[in-house]
Amino acid sequence: MKKFLLFIATFIFTAILCVVSAGAETYDDYTYSVLPDGTIEITDYTGSATELEIPAKIEGKAVTSIGSSAFSGCSFLTSVTIPDSVTSIGNYAFYNCTSLTSITIPDSVTSIGNSAF
Repeated sequence: MKKFLLFIATFIFTAILCVVSAGAETYDDYTYSVLPDGTIEITDYTGSATELEIPAKIEGKAVTSIGSSAFSGCSFLTSVTIPDSVTSIGNYAFYNCTSLTSITIPDSVTSIGNSAF
């Protein structure tokens, strides 16, 4: 009975993990999700660029959001340019980017989350 319950618990955990990660896609050094309106939210960055220009489009879809903690801990970043297509920057998006000295935020950004920088 214990083995059966362990099997069921493992199966459920695996199924949940698959559902949670199913929406994540990658493009170059970016992980992103397609939002319900068909636009893109960048959710993670795995690159090592010191000067970064975030793309305005990924796979033909507009990048409109920088998700929570997307660039958090990228201590090598010194400069970031955010495109005009972006309207929101999530909580902790650039948190602990200790070398960041220059960031270009367009007027299109109407929402900046807590501790974004």
